[in-house]
Amino acid sequence: MRKLVPAHLHMASEGWDRHQFIGTELLGKTIGIVGLGNVRHRVARFAQAFEMKVLAYDPHIADEVFERYQVRKVSWEELLTQADAVSVHVPKNAETTGMIGASELAQMRPGVVIINAARGGVVDEAALLKALQSGQVAAAGIDTWEEEPPQDNPFRDLPQVVMTPHIGASTVEAQIRIAETIAVQVPKVLRGEVVDLPVNMPAVQVLDSPVVKSYTTLAERLGLFASQYIGFALDRLKIHYRGGLAKYDPSLLRLCFLRGLLGNTHEYVSYVNADQVAESSGLHVEEVQDPGFTDYESAVKFQLAGKAGEFQIDGVVFSGLHPRITLLNDFVCEIEPEGTILVTTNEDRPGMIGIIGTCLGDNQVNIDQFELSRTSRGGEAMAMIRVDDGVSERVLEDLCTRPGITSVRKVVL
Repeated sequence: MRKLVPAHLHMASEGWDRHQFIGTELLGKTIGIVGLGNVRHRVARFAQAFEMKVLAYDPHIADEVFERYQVRKVSWEELLTQADAVSVHVPKNAETTGMIGASELAQMRPGVVIINAARGGVVDEAALLKALQSGQVAAAGIDTWEEEPPQDNPFRDLPQVVMTPHIGASTVEAQIRIAETIAVQVPKVLRGEVVDLPVNMPAVQVLDSPVVKSYTTLAERLGLFASQYIGFALDRLKIHYRGGLAKYDPSLLRLCFLRGLLGNTHEYVSYVNADQVAESSGLHVEEVQDPGFTDYESAVKFQLAGKAGEFQIDGVVFSGLHPRITLLNDFVCEIEPEGTILVTTNEDRPGMIGIIGTCLGDNQVNIDQFELSRTSRGGEAMAMIRVDDGVSERVLEDLCTRPGITSVRKVVL
């Protein structure tokens, strides 16, 4: 934070006034890292080398990862209010778009420094501009933009802003690594070997199994379902390959589930790197073969756990082309994993189906499929409702207020 760019421009115009470029040291300052994993943990190491205090916020990473990189896990509010500099390293999705806006900037320490090397749109540029002009934000580094290239860029007139044209990964060394990868991996392909970083998936021989192949879409959608339903950090995944699935190498199903599970919270999750992303996230994966399972010809079960809770989802593919969710936590069901699905829990008492249906009808939401399940009479019940169109937050809030409803979640597949 030494004002190097303004100092350079000052000297380029033949100036020599050192006093207007008094900066601040990194020593003893606090950096807040938004998103921890893969490349992001390197930022933590660099900051630690300057003897900075490192805070990190990432609700999708296991506690073990924070401990591994010796950073302090904090809440979103703690990071906003305690950091002298905020460095953003998250993918752009529905959860992260605009996650740093006017409200978040106002909560930060006066004179904070903002760095966005993630994706354009994660930081609200209009709000950031106002915060820079007011002095709430002292300086900013921007490598990614809402519009690339930006038109009529207002930041170009601000000397406290360092701008770059999305060059985060543009280095000589990176290009050399790409060339080396091509030189090593292409001969492997020509020899018929499985490559390390392929466009095709590792262990592609499992595609020869029609049973495994029929479960690939189901596995990925169950992972996507879990990613939207679970609200806590995960550190364990146990996969059960049941019945006929246990006779084959089911590695592809693990990759499919992980891609669905991690794709919303990490950048560039593919069938190729899903295992590596899971490992870097602190997610330990265990696989179990269960050939003695007889309820269905084949089935798959995914059990997820973290310090804050547990989650289970099971699935079956009927007649090769009909995937179904058959268990959600303790509730038996049978619903197609496609489209918008509302999952509600409620008191098991008369009239609840009518209450849910009336609420959705009042809001012009048409029901395609309605599944009701309970664990015991008079206890808790669960409804899974597949609807024709999207459901707004206002409708979800309305449903939450209805008598007997204890929770509402929306999943889009």
